[in-house]
Amino acid sequence: MILAGIGLIFFLVTLVVGLFKTGASLDSLLHSGFVGTFGVVGKRLSDQGIGFEDTMQNLEVKLEARGKALG
Repeated sequence: MILAGIGLIFFLVTLVVGLFKTGASLDSLLHSGFVGTFGVVGKRLSDQGIGFEDTMQNLEVKLEARGKALG
């Protein structure tokens, strides 16, 4: 089992090295894919921490309505 795991690691490393030797177009494609994916993930994670996501006018209306409901 251990030898199979080590063999798999060497196979994957060899495969990756071989892919980067094939040409710049594949390199650019992989780089763009990773950058795009991590960009979207980072944007979504940052949006979750922002809080209120609307216009300032709608925020003011919402706060006024909340203030009227409380008092």
